[in-house]
Amino acid sequence: MYKREVNNSSSVILTAYKEYVDPVIILTKDFLIDRVNDRFCDLYSYNRSKIIGTNFKDLIGNNRIGWDDSQFGDNNWNNKSITAWMKKGGGETVYVDIVVKGFMYDNDLFYSCVIYDNQKNIELMNLVKNYDRNFKSVIENSTNIIFRFNKRKECLYVNKAFNDITGMSRFLIVGLQPCVFFSDNKEAANYLSALIEKSFLTGSLVEGKIVLKHKITNQLMYLDVNVLPDYNQEQENSEVIVVGNNITSLKEKEKELIKAQELAKEALMLKTTFLSLVSHEIRTPLNAILGFSKLIEENMAFSGRDLEYFNHVQAAGYKLTEVIDDLIDIAKIESGNLVLRELNIDLEHLLRIISTDVKQFYDAHNNGRTFLKITQKGKVDEHLSNRYLFDEKRIKQMVLSLLKNALEYTDVGSVLVEFRVVCKWLVISITDSGIGFEKHEQELIFEPFFQLKDPRGRLHGGLGIGLSLTRKIIQTMGGKITVNSKLDEGSQFSLIIPLKRGN
Repeated sequence: MYKREVNNSSSVILTAYKEYVDPVIILTKDFLIDRVNDRFCDLYSYNRSKIIGTNFKDLIGNNRIGWDDSQFGDNNWNNKSITAWMKKGGGETVYVDIVVKGFMYDNDLFYSCVIYDNQKNIELMNLVKNYDRNFKSVIENSTNIIFRFNKRKECLYVNKAFNDITGMSRFLIVGLQPCVFFSDNKEAANYLSALIEKSFLTGSLVEGKIVLKHKITNQLMYLDVNVLPDYNQEQENSEVIVVGNNITSLKEKEKELIKAQELAKEALMLKTTFLSLVSHEIRTPLNAILGFSKLIEENMAFSGRDLEYFNHVQAAGYKLTEVIDDLIDIAKIESGNLVLRELNIDLEHLLRIISTDVKQFYDAHNNGRTFLKITQKGKVDEHLSNRYLFDEKRIKQMVLSLLKNALEYTDVGSVLVEFRVVCKWLVISITDSGIGFEKHEQELIFEPFFQLKDPRGRLHGGLGIGLSLTRKIIQTMGGKITVNSKLDEGSQFSLIIPLKRGN
């Protein structure tokens, strides 16, 4: 049995191995373990009493680097570094660095061995190896073409995607230049060569697009190409990497979308032409009806029921004229042919004309139970004398359309028409105390031919294109329309019109 040759060690040695933060083993000159600190026992799962006296070489086996028995025996052997796989108490092995220092005590040679766990470095090395292996696998199996070219523009590598995209074998192009393996597509070959050369010259990323023809199917293949330099350890730009992103499916979808847009545009033009033709065809006999009814009104005297019938005929004729005008306007807007006729008008004149038309419209359509009020707020007075570009006809058309809706959906209550100037905008608001509508309907009401359902069960006339037409006209002016409504409380529509200075 091993017997310690060193007894009553000095406090210096005790401190050196007992209180060291890393695992420490004290060896005799014969490599027998003389003592170990608590850190070693805890970290490597050893029982101190069982390990004392064993040969340290049994723990580290033969797989060690930097260990040479012939170098031991010298007390000047300081900070000798050894790398080895060391056994733990449980039987598994760990990769460690061992720093050995010789010292003399009581005329005997001892070695202190400080052990540093190197397992993290091994794990890092394995991680790097696995990453490199996985990275290569990602490149090889990418759906995009990935090349490597040298400065002579010779292909050093290309992944499997090359076969699928070009219909050629990738192994046949290694060592060749683009002008050789794309010999039947000189434009693509020359362009790719130019991108490679530019990347070498600039040392930066170069982008471009090339079109190839599949060797087997003759399908055109579209590629977004990125060429980037690959620097070596000496920071020399010796190679470039070319990534060809296959955008063929996107190109095909783009073509389908363009075709669909063309068909939609054609259908829209047909619809617009149809609306225009039908509207004009209806307008011609309608104008005759209204014209002759006017002559009859001027030359004949009606009374009683005859006058009532005659008025119905005229009212129906004018109503039909409004519908036809709206249809023609819708057709013009959708075909992009709506032209604003903006004139230099002072604001006071515009508001006076609109107010007059509003009062006349109210008098003609009021049911006797709705009160009308017209006000001006804000800084309107400061702008009354200023002249701006307005399409008077279209502004009146929009205001009267909103007023018509307000009167139609307000059985009893009030309608307020308000003019304001906010910054560089003229705001015309029409507020009613009518039936209102739900929040989710605030966008639907601007859709063509949409009509609100009256909770009272009443039916309302019209085609449901007034609000749609109003929004399109105000947008053509560069403005917008806003709405705020609550069910059973009423609605507010605001036209926000830009104040554009004229010459």
